[in-house]
Amino acid sequence: MRFLIVGVIFFGFQSKGFAHDTLKIRKFSTHAALISSGGGSLIALQSVWYKPYQTVGFHWFNDGSNWMQMDKFGHGFTAYSMSKSINSAHRWASGKQQVWVGPTYAFTYLNHGRIQFGMGFFDP
Repeated sequence: MRFLIVGVIFFGFQSKGFAHDTLKIRKFSTHAALISSGGGSLIALQSVWYKPYQTVGFHWFNDGSNWMQMDKFGHGFTAYSMSKSINSAHRWASGKQQVWVGPTYAFTYLNHGRIQFGMGFFDP
């Protein structure tokens, strides 16, 4: 009798409906973790990096002479790394390969950081 119950439970969870529900849970959990970690890191960045500076209205700042364009390389590499890792997490969570998911998260995250930067510093 015990083997029958264990067998029914085991094979019942292997049905297609349960696998679909598991993918839904994984997809929801993955996107919830991505959104909360992205939002949390932007809040931490605001409170640690930008807090000492007085905020002004949005402005443009040409930092080409300060960083010798290395920040542009850093932003490109960060976008590539984020897109690649988020796409692999999304592929694991949903079972599909959708190439637009990672770049969308990376674009949103990095542009929000650019807006924070534009609002946070005085021009030197």
